[in-house]
Amino acid sequence: MAIAKGWSPPTVSDDEGVKAKRTNEWMPEEMERANFNSNALHALFNAVSTNQLKVISNWEIAKEAWKKLKIKNEGIIEAVKKARLRALAKAFENLFMKEDESVAEFHAKLCDISNESYALGKVYSNKKLVRKVLGQLHKKFMSKVASIEEIQDIEALDLDELISSLQNYEMTLQRWSKGKKHKDLGKDKNENRVAFVHKEEVSKDSSLSEYFADGNFALLAKNYACLCQCLGEWVC
Repeated sequence: MAIAKGWSPPTVSDDEGVKAKRTNEWMPEEMERANFNSNALHALFNAVSTNQLKVISNWEIAKEAWKKLKIKNEGIIEAVKKARLRALAKAFENLFMKEDESVAEFHAKLCDISNESYALGKVYSNKKLVRKVLGQLHKKFMSKVASIEEIQDIEALDLDELISSLQNYEMTLQRWSKGKKHKDLGKDKNENRVAFVHKEEVSKDSSLSEYFADGNFALLAKNYACLCQCLGEWVC
């Protein structure tokens, strides 16, 4: 109440003009208002930093001390606000979708920047956000972006509608990628199976060649000649 309505020491008028009342002459209600002021001033002194206390330590009226703090802090707050807005603007400008990011994650980053900027007084229009998304998606969305720009009215396209469409396309890409992996895995298995069979056949051929390569072929030929001789004698 002392800060909202203010307070000033009680005065009295006499032939010499207006002058401050002596404390022992204060009325009960005047004493009550003085106590409100003292309590408010004490609360301010305890709430502020050491540097801020230096600014208001000589003030005896809580409302005036509050005004002084407000003027000083408004300048600081405004400077901090402008600095944060510059940082957010730079973050918005540099934002792009990474290869391992989902549409939802990219959208969340965009919303964080937009919402914080809005709280500080800067508004990003739906059109600007839509164009930012379309311009900074990963290259795997290029065909989808081209389709949207050809069919849709970008100026009237709602951001939530765009994100929903992109998420549906993202799920299609994921299904296609999984199907391709399964197909490639099956192809690799077939190739490995053919290679294994071929290796077995080569192994058998090699064994047979080795068998005839050493002295076994000569022995077989000798035995065959003896067999033919015996058969000839038997036939005769």
